[in-house]
Amino acid sequence: MTGEGGQTRGDQLFVVSGCSGSGKSALIAALAQRGQVVATEPGRQIVKDEIQRGGDGLPWVNPQRFIDLCAERAISDFDRHARLRRRTFFDRGFIDVASAVELTGLVAPDLLKDALRLKRYAPLVFISPPWEALFRPDEERRHTFVEALAEYDVLVPTYRRHGYEIVFIPEMTVPERVSFVLSTVNAMPLPRRLSP
Repeated sequence: MTGEGGQTRGDQLFVVSGCSGSGKSALIAALAQRGQVVATEPGRQIVKDEIQRGGDGLPWVNPQRFIDLCAERAISDFDRHARLRRRTFFDRGFIDVASAVELTGLVAPDLLKDALRLKRYAPLVFISPPWEALFRPDEERRHTFVEALAEYDVLVPTYRRHGYEIVFIPEMTVPERVSFVLSTVNAMPLPRRLSP
């Protein structure tokens, strides 16, 4: 939907973000099992792709290239799902890329600057706070929990600065988290209430 100033408003596009390793991807997978439309995390997909093809767009090899690829993937995901006009849950979004740019001091690509100005997710953003008991490094997540906390400390203010309302996801089982997210969305005021 196009709003004022040519903005693309994705009022049915809900971001699930937060601290790395805090259960976001498990929640997204469970939402998919419940029949919800989901979009997977851009960064993890890019790391998988780059490792598979021997590319250098990895955060520990070429951080700027990684940022550029994340921005492209996140914005492409937004555009595709905005066209579908169905409620969708995103495992991170392009605001996360803007937060990473702020944290690292890397250069924001022009398409990210344009997206920040012209594209809007749903006004509520679900944030999963740090949960150290769940955090596990792996082939695609090579940073430490301390580094994940540093990213998180920049992430929340970035979403707020861009005008999003934060809903923190409690430490619950995955099914309980799914129920929490869906009940929160379904309880939104009627002008913004969405059908699945």
